[in-house]
Amino acid sequence: HGDSATILYYLATLVSVAQFDALAPYHPTSEGVLAKLQKRPYHERTNENKNIAAIYAGGKLLMKLVPEKSSIMRMMFWKLKLDPDDNQESEKSPQGLGNLVARLIFESCINDGKTFLDS
Repeated sequence: HGDSATILYYLATLVSVAQFDALAPYHPTSEGVLAKLQKRPYHERTNENKNIAAIYAGGKLLMKLVPEKSSIMRMMFWKLKLDPDDNQESEKSPQGLGNLVARLIFESCINDGKTFLDS
């Protein structure tokens, strides 16, 4: 149980960081923890854009970290009327921003000496 709990806490922390980092560009003063992206214009700082960016960041990160469970995440995207196959990376759309954050967080974990992603 100890290893499972540790991995669960680790995954929850990474998802929280990804979601925070995806929200930071839409906030006037927040800065990302790992992904340091530019601020989005004021007119883009809507709740809808924030929600979409956070969902993509957390969901796509989990799909990378636990690929054998990605079908569950895909169903969540569909239920929210979002496209799980939207893999664009761009700071100019909430989907692209979330995807970009997911990749940056994932890459920061590889071979960091602390994770199950170490080779």
